[in-house]
Amino acid sequence: MKSSPELREKMWELCYDLLPEGERSALIAQIKSDPHAARLYAEVRLQADLVGYAATVDDPSLILSADPEKVKAADLAPAAGRRKEAARPAA
Repeated sequence: MKSSPELREKMWELCYDLLPEGERSALIAQIKSDPHAARLYAEVRLQADLVGYAATVDDPSLILSADPEKVKAADLAPAAGRRKEAARPAA
């Protein structure tokens, strides 16, 4: 059996449908047959539901917009460069 951190990570991937079909089927079978895995999955599923709920914004006064040129530049910038930019205070 995988250690709990590895198993927990696989279960998060299962919740977000990120596992290949073979791994998905094997993990579901493990959850159905192993009480420890079933408890861990229930915990992860509840946490994933909370994350999903927290990520929703139900405030019509909140308007998000982005400058398309800045978005394009950020997508093309290397990851290390984006971290440095994010750490700088806004002018």
